[in-house]
Amino acid sequence: MKLICLSLRICQIVDTLFQTLLQIWDPNLVPSNIPIFLKTFRFSSWTRMCLITFNGTQFQISSSLRDRFLAVFAISNLILHFLLILNWFIYKYAFPSDVSPENWEIFSMIYFMVPFSTAIYFVIHCHLAKDEIMFMLKATTWLETNCLERGSQSYVHRYFLAMGFLILSTEILVPAALFVTSLHKPCMPPIISSLVVLNCTSWQDDGQAVIWFRVCVGLLEGYTWSVLCGVVSLSMYSSLLYPGEVLLEFTSLLEREIQTNIYSILKYRHIQILTQLRNNVWGGATMHVCIWTIYFVECLALYVLISTKGRLPVPAMTLFSIVAFDLFIIIQFLFKVLSNPGEKTCAFLMIMKRKKMSNWVRKYLQSCQPSKLTKGNGTYFSKVSSLVTWQNCVDWLIPLLLM
Repeated sequence: MKLICLSLRICQIVDTLFQTLLQIWDPNLVPSNIPIFLKTFRFSSWTRMCLITFNGTQFQISSSLRDRFLAVFAISNLILHFLLILNWFIYKYAFPSDVSPENWEIFSMIYFMVPFSTAIYFVIHCHLAKDEIMFMLKATTWLETNCLERGSQSYVHRYFLAMGFLILSTEILVPAALFVTSLHKPCMPPIISSLVVLNCTSWQDDGQAVIWFRVCVGLLEGYTWSVLCGVVSLSMYSSLLYPGEVLLEFTSLLEREIQTNIYSILKYRHIQILTQLRNNVWGGATMHVCIWTIYFVECLALYVLISTKGRLPVPAMTLFSIVAFDLFIIIQFLFKVLSNPGEKTCAFLMIMKRKKMSNWVRKYLQSCQPSKLTKGNGTYFSKVSSLVTWQNCVDWLIPLLLM
């Protein structure tokens, strides 16, 4: 029965990926951003690492014991993996052996430790700010629905569909790569059996593990990395990209409505509220942690891919390649797209201030600010953010390769 349910689940996922791929080539197939957003949200939140769920009509915070148990298990599993990797460093330096690990092995372990530590931070942040996140998601979907009801000529950007397809495919390929690695190389980190239980002499060893043990470890690792991919999806796609798309759509609607009714400018408060909600969710150190994690992980992934020169097994090489490619897309495209609402609202307000209007409207416009997404350090995303981020990654990568 479980195999039948799993087969049906896989068929659903493949069908979703196929439909999304078709929609990338023809965005007119989808009436709004909501369908692909909800598909991605549901698929990435099945592990319940965050208690926010969608019941078919609205977002809510789950109070069931099952979901609470899954949430506790998810963060406990992440903490366990982080501590085991940390123990690897302590053991290597406290009890040095005749064969010291190579540089790429050390940086590979750092590479695995950083995502786990960041995921722990984000899961804790998600639980502490679950009310703010849920309210932001509710406000975003309500605002887009309101745009459609008011006759908005809804448009779906290809990059939004492409990012959804990328996230869905990553949530399949990465856990699958870890599962295959567990079967083929059970002593290869970050497989938990390589850090505990098995007596591994090297990363290429099999530890004399029996097949049923490898399958069980593979299922655990697949689940663990599903949680990690879910954290990326919830943070990058649901909480960053989707609200930005709705802000762009609502600004375009205001530009048309103001042509016939100048007092439609009052609805600009919706933009300010959604902007503030998004900045509240990503306020403090959250955005700063996200950006620095992307720096580290992208730099270390490129270093391992370049320096190993084919010494990694194919599944592990696939994992590093997928992560490096995904983060490259996030840096080069997502960071650039996140500045679009700020530039569009800034241009909109500049045009409005040049028009002839009453003193009351002019006073109102003085209280309207562009929709800018904070970076957490007092600055905001702009068109050059992607270039600056990529330059920092390259600046860090070159010294590592020269070591």
